[in-house]
Amino acid sequence: ETLPGEEEQVDFGQYKMKDMYGRIVRVYFFCMVLSYSRMRFVYFQTRPFTTETAIKAHEYAFRYFGGRTRTIMYDQDKVFVVSENFGNVIFVPEFEEYVKETGYSIILCRPRDPQTKGKVEAMVGTVKYSFLEGRTYTGIDSLNSAALAWCDDVLNNRIHEATKKIPRELFKEEITELIKVPYRDKN
Repeated sequence: ETLPGEEEQVDFGQYKMKDMYGRIVRVYFFCMVLSYSRMRFVYFQTRPFTTETAIKAHEYAFRYFGGRTRTIMYDQDKVFVVSENFGNVIFVPEFEEYVKETGYSIILCRPRDPQTKGKVEAMVGTVKYSFLEGRTYTGIDSLNSAALAWCDDVLNNRIHEATKKIPRELFKEEITELIKVPYRDKN
């Protein structure tokens, strides 16, 4: 286990939903989990994530949590990494600049590796099967509002299976260790 404010994990997912006319709508989502408290955040959009929109999702998550941890764990996703050769990683320049500006360390993992990034991998499944399954798509703003309410009222407010504690309660210890991130107002 990690200390409060030490690490968070990031991952992406996608899901096909039906709208009220029965048409299929694919939604893409960004998940962030604080490793100590297990506080979780999810953000949806209707297009695949780009480096720019992934950075925006980080901004939203940091605002939701009130700061960031010292380290963030990622897959070697193309929105973050251009290439990797024997441990020499080349990041997408825009993402590398953001990380330098924001000041956190990165840990890269193999994709879908539950041994190293299991907290967020589990969340992707929870979003798909506990939040999205059976839900009718009524617009992206409506979906994001419902997701925040779900995070606040359900996900972060019930006993976590692994810790046997309520994430919001553990978060009271963790929030004091989070590092404030100035919001970049780039449209």
